[in-house]
Amino acid sequence: MKKKRMLAVVVAAAVLVFVIILLQVFSARREQQSKKLDIYYFYDNPCLSCNDEGEFTEFFNQQTGDIKEYCSYTFRIYNTFSSSEDELEKCLERVGLSMADYDGYLLVMNDSCLMGSDIQEGENLREMFWRESGLGNTSEVLEYYYRDTCKDCQAIKQTMESFFAEHPEIPVVRLNTDNPETKADFKELLSKGKVPSERIQIPYVIYQGCHYSGNAEIEAALQNISMLSSG
Repeated sequence: MKKKRMLAVVVAAAVLVFVIILLQVFSARREQQSKKLDIYYFYDNPCLSCNDEGEFTEFFNQQTGDIKEYCSYTFRIYNTFSSSEDELEKCLERVGLSMADYDGYLLVMNDSCLMGSDIQEGENLREMFWRESGLGNTSEVLEYYYRDTCKDCQAIKQTMESFFAEHPEIPVVRLNTDNPETKADFKELLSKGKVPSERIQIPYVIYQGCHYSGNAEIEAALQNISMLSSG
């Protein structure tokens, strides 16, 4: 009886150690994938009782809530009406701008920025967050690469939007390759993955480690994903 108890304790301890090692490996992989993401939001408002900071924080959480768990980041907000001019100048310089370019609203993530009304375009913010986080190809997140002027992208647009609406459980990042930075990252991703030239086309989807290019391939993949999700 004592030997059986001892064996059970040893087995339980071994399982616990194995689980801890797996968690450490998973954590290490996530850290290796990502890079430190510094986020700065600047606004200029003389009304000290206004809640610009709270409103932007809520908006930021709405746009990134389902993907920010995959990234470690710092988040700082400054009202430049009363202070923080030094921080503002540093961030403007980092993205190649000057104080003359500041229009009262600025969002900086590492080496990218949004200004004015562009900040309120949620997909812009979400795309920049994902790109600058350096994660990419996180299996739980579906990455959808497209272009506004692409005829194939326009043809499949309604299918993609319907799929996204029907599967809110799948985090999605829309990545517009009209953006030069996103396009460069996309090309680098394909190059590192040694994707054959005949498969380099948009629309392009990456999900659960699988790559799908072109409308026919993507539509078939979406059907399979839907069947698996519903099953």
